[in-house]
Amino acid sequence: MPRFLARLTHASSTNMPGGLQDIYAKQGTLRRKGEDTPIHGPVGLFEAVTAAGRKGLTLQRYKGLGEMNPQQLWETTLDTNVRSLAAG
Repeated sequence: MPRFLARLTHASSTNMPGGLQDIYAKQGTLRRKGEDTPIHGPVGLFEAVTAAGRKGLTLQRYKGLGEMNPQQLWETTLDTNVRSLAAG
């Protein structure tokens, strides 16, 4: 859980009478593309949204272009129809 959400949830639930505990006492539901996800408070909402955003994604990191296979190098760097250069 991100630190700022942990601090917000902890401070709001311990320092305020009622506070977030009253507001988020009922379960919410996140509906996305026909899929319902139960939500329990702001942290649950954050986690559900970030999980939905990561579905179907893969992340690969390389130190240099020499670590890429030839097809990946062509698709990401060498293909002039796809690449864009920014003037700096």
